[in-house]
Amino acid sequence: MPLAKRAPKSKTAETYQHPEADSPMRPEVGTQAKFKKKKPPVRYRYDSSLSPELEWDGQNPARETGEALIKKMADCGFRIADLSKQSRREMQ
Repeated sequence: MPLAKRAPKSKTAETYQHPEADSPMRPEVGTQAKFKKKKPPVRYRYDSSLSPELEWDGQNPARETGEALIKKMADCGFRIADLSKQSRREMQ
């Protein structure tokens, strides 16, 4: 059975003002991007021990010293691993 059609109600929409609401002035949609704040320039620390130029040939003495220390630390790590393996074998 089809539903009966309802008669349209004649209601009108009225505007309502919110007296306690405080809305700030907002720019129009198209002008929003013009008011972006600029960030200050980024400052980096200066390390005087580093050379200001790129050196790829390995002639930087600080780099060579650092690589030698890293190699020594890696060798110590390998020795520690070997010693721990030996001690495990002895315990068994």
